[in-house]
Amino acid sequence: MGKASSRKKQSAVHDSVHSSVIRESAFRAFPWWILCTLCLVAFFSFAQTLAFDFVYDDDIQVLRNPWIRDWSQVGKFFFVDVWSYRNGNQPGNYYRPLHMLAHAVGYAISGLKPQGYHLINVLLHCLSTLLVALLGYRLTRNRTASAAGGFLFALHPVHAESIAWIAGITDPLCAVFYFGALSIYFDSDHSTTWKTVVMGALLFLGALFSKEMAFMLPLVVLWLDVCLGRKLHWNRYAALVASFGIYAGFRIHALSHFQNDQVPIDLDFGSRVLSSIVLLGEYIAKAFVPFNINAFHVFHPTTSIGDLRSISAILMILVYAGAAWLLRNDRKVLFLFGFIFISLIPVLNISGIGENVFADRYLYIPSFASCLLIPLLVQKVVKRKPSISGISEERIVLGFSAAVCVIFAFLLYGTAGMWRNNRILYTETIKRSPDSVIIANNLSDNYFQAGQMKEAEFWSLRAEESWNRSYIKPPQRLVELYVRLSSISVYKGNLQEALTFLKKAEQIDPDSDSVLQNLAGILIMKGDYAAARTACERAIAINPQTEVAHNNMAYILLRSNEIDQAIEHARKAIEIFPKYADAYLNLARGYAAKGLSAQSADAYRKAKLINPALQPVVDKEMSLVK
Repeated sequence: MGKASSRKKQSAVHDSVHSSVIRESAFRAFPWWILCTLCLVAFFSFAQTLAFDFVYDDDIQVLRNPWIRDWSQVGKFFFVDVWSYRNGNQPGNYYRPLHMLAHAVGYAISGLKPQGYHLINVLLHCLSTLLVALLGYRLTRNRTASAAGGFLFALHPVHAESIAWIAGITDPLCAVFYFGALSIYFDSDHSTTWKTVVMGALLFLGALFSKEMAFMLPLVVLWLDVCLGRKLHWNRYAALVASFGIYAGFRIHALSHFQNDQVPIDLDFGSRVLSSIVLLGEYIAKAFVPFNINAFHVFHPTTSIGDLRSISAILMILVYAGAAWLLRNDRKVLFLFGFIFISLIPVLNISGIGENVFADRYLYIPSFASCLLIPLLVQKVVKRKPSISGISEERIVLGFSAAVCVIFAFLLYGTAGMWRNNRILYTETIKRSPDSVIIANNLSDNYFQAGQMKEAEFWSLRAEESWNRSYIKPPQRLVELYVRLSSISVYKGNLQEALTFLKKAEQIDPDSDSVLQNLAGILIMKGDYAAARTACERAIAINPQTEVAHNNMAYILLRSNEIDQAIEHARKAIEIFPKYADAYLNLARGYAAKGLSAQSADAYRKAKLINPALQPVVDKEMSLVK
């Protein structure tokens, strides 16, 4: 017993020393200036985004998310889906508590200004880039290829969506935990100490709490052990499975089910499989050769194996598999080939993703492998060919990688620039996806908010045409565009036409809060405050987080001299959306009615500051108050 115990202690000491040596060598493999340069390249490749605005879902996830503005609400993030603050009675399919926590940190940095949120994304990308280079060295012991892979990762154009878009934070956030967990397993070739096991499991849990892309990490770890000929350490796998079990329990509690289908997709089994194969082929191709970078790819199902997309995708997968087979003796390269496929499995689930069945951001984690494979494959090609006189193998690899980095940087600059503001984003995206319902609808809303009604009407009608032709037909999109067409009709003074559009929307969704709140607005204009009040009450009952209904209710209550309740609803509207100028206007009127002149003046000032177009109204009302 004594000798066995002694041998175990010696083995533990050896494992500890071995792990420390690996960690130390990974960091010491690169001069400090290379590591700094990697971070600087990653930072400056997206530095322009620090001046970008809130776009796309940022409007709802940040500007209209009261939970991230109150640290006492943080506990809720772990028990609900990411949209519960907006529509708590309709669980979605996204359980990402650390996503919301990251937005809370962004709010602590810059409030409702976008700079802090963008900064977090860029810094996470810097950390991910550093981890890619270090992981590459720990795996391959090839300093040149690992550094080149890090630079390629820093500049890869498919990362534009994940970093330039504030809501894309889920990808770099998940990647930091994901790559951190991998570094634990790279370091623990001969070590299964409880500290290593627990640390890996905790990092995996962090990745899961960030995004569903982390689902396959246990399989990746198993694949790593198999490729490197390691002994299978079942305690490590058990710890990862336990972490997944904990996550699954939280997820089911939050969503009611482990998965809720996002959009109805009526495909037979064969067509589903074939469509997933096409998606896989396109992902693999784009991981190495970034093409057709786009904020929204419209899903077109593949139902025939003779379809051009099917043939192209199958050929791509066969070439990829053939390359992996030819290089199977290099087990570390084989691991990287397998990593791309395994990590992509979660996004091949067509029904669970939503309208974004294919998205560039889903390649953020898989591109870890493609960025390392590019210089490694060049290196292998050089070794098979006679050396070029006077040029070393290392210089050829670095030269090729540098040329690719220049191309990536050029493509990235323009691609990231798409995300500067909503008008640019939607205009550029609709050029690439002319049949996208959601983008045409969003572009219509952008023109509407700017008061450009002719353009808003054009794009709403365009969205309706695209909806009729599209394969995925979420009814809510049709409701949204009919409600907007109704608002445009109100602007034109045609209330009857506005009511006709609302009737169409109501037939699709009788319980739509947006239909009810717009109906209330029309009824207010017609002077029917009793009916308007009923519509507002129904809208608020369906969705208490609809700021327009609360603001309409505030206006109605002011008309009926119910001042305290009017102030309460105006405050609620502002709590939901702090940049709601009209709500500040009604709040000011409520304070004025109660004789609270200082509070009234402050609310008027905020209304005018948010929306300068209200200045004439504000000045007139303030003069009457005085």
